[in-house]
Amino acid sequence: MTGQRTLQLIGQTGIPVVNCTNACATGATAFREGWTSIKAGLFDTVLCVGVEKMAAGMIVKKKVGNEPLPAEGLIGSETMPAVFSMVGLEHVRRYGTTIEQFAKVSVKNHHHSTFNPKSMYQKETPLQEVLGAEMIAYPNTKLMCSVNVDGAAAAVLMSEKRARESGLLDRAVRVRASALASDAWTERNQVMQDVNTVSRQAAASAYEMAGLGSAGFATGRTA
Repeated sequence: MTGQRTLQLIGQTGIPVVNCTNACATGATAFREGWTSIKAGLFDTVLCVGVEKMAAGMIVKKKVGNEPLPAEGLIGSETMPAVFSMVGLEHVRRYGTTIEQFAKVSVKNHHHSTFNPKSMYQKETPLQEVLGAEMIAYPNTKLMCSVNVDGAAAAVLMSEKRARESGLLDRAVRVRASALASDAWTERNQVMQDVNTVSRQAAASAYEMAGLGSAGFATGRTA
């Protein structure tokens, strides 16, 4: 009921509210649903809002009713650092990725935090500091794990007609296409999902929708 609670804070308006929950694609899904409703002609203006307030500490699977906790949850292999640990090691096996390369992502992200005054931590973390931090789930050290932080974002979507009437057309970013895809069912236990296949499937749909076709996809032009 996050959407309804948000409207209560800013003043109830009577407009429709839809809550989206789609794992790590929640924000993109909410944006796409707003875009789709405008394309369908249902609305001319849609506000897409994302907000989350998180508790400190490890995110673990919680017991629901009388459902017993799985052994994996008890020993910690269902925590996100452990999940990405398994995926990362599989990536190492397949492609020869080094632990240092993974750690450099953290170095880069912490460097970017120094430019954002609203970041929880604004501190450079050199490579050796990242590699030498407390081990959480090999090869993920503490400084390679995401920090639980509060955050919010919003996007206002408008039809071209409405944006023109509002005098915002010149400032607006045009959305030429939006595509969503998911993994096909397979009878095997995948440690690392084939993200290349699902990403290419979504990208191909987006480029086709945008009128760029396969040539646009090959040259890396954005849609």
